Amino acid sequence: MMSERFEFPDLDNLSAVDPAGCEYSSKLVEVEGVVSQSSQSGWPGSEGYSVHLFSLAAWLVVGEPLRRNTLLLLRPVPVEADYFGDFAAGTLHRFEVVLSVDQTRAVVSKLTKRDIVNRELATVAKELEQPVVVKTERFGDLTLNRSIGWFEGLADWNGIEVELSIETDESLDIASQLETAETLFRDATQWQKKIDAFAVAEKLELANDWQEVGNEMDAEEFLDRMVLESISIGPDGEFEFWHDDGDIFYGHSIQISGSLSEGLTDSDIPG
Repeated sequence: MMSERFEFPDLDNLSAVDPAGCEYSSKLVEVEGVVSQSSQSGWPGSEGYSVHLFSLAAWLVVGEPLRRNTLLLLRPVPVEADYFGDFAAGTLHRFEVVLSVDQTRAVVSKLTKRDIVNRELATVAKELEQPVVVKTERFGDLTLNRSIGWFEGLADWNGIEVELSIETDESLDIASQLETAETLFRDATQWQKKIDAFAVAEKLELANDWQEVGNEMDAEEFLDRMVLESISIGPDGEFEFWHDDGDIFYGHSIQISGSLSEGLTDSDIPG
């Protein structure tokens, strides 16, 4: 919990807490909101404080109507603070903040009141506890993972069960993404041939650089060790295929990405 004695930075410097460079109001306001289930994060600040990043799933400026859009909060805290447990998902609080001009972001000046009573926000909190499921014919039930804002499920890709993740936004509309997924899975055999060829062309030489002398692989062994685990679908025809590397890159994933319009465009070994 943030100490009541923590007063840095002052109003003139609050907007500098946000590295995005967006325009902020010059006055403080009080907002009430329900903490979203999105993942929280943080980083060391540049002026002797850390920044706690979390969001409100619904909120209001005190005295004004409820807003259902997400408000991203940036909260300066002491460097040594253990802040991730301060505001659990679904809890209701009041903060003094400076709002961005577009009112999508806010920098917290202080916590005004913890665990407030607000009937509208409490209703939203109850809604957030309910699962959101999209039923599909090919992919079965896709369930919203609120912590990351993606729908998730399982799907059959050329006889292999893989995780399917579909990016969404506050509207939760995934019609376009499902069309992309349908196109990929309908032509899974051909796409797999393209992915195999692309992976070999992009990563086989690097893979052999990672092996001990005398243990170099040919394309067949490389592809045997590269096992598809999940497929991610973006909103504009983009997709990513994530593979277990079979210890080729010492535990790094093998990621092949592209789009329906441009085909396969990139490969990486994140992790």
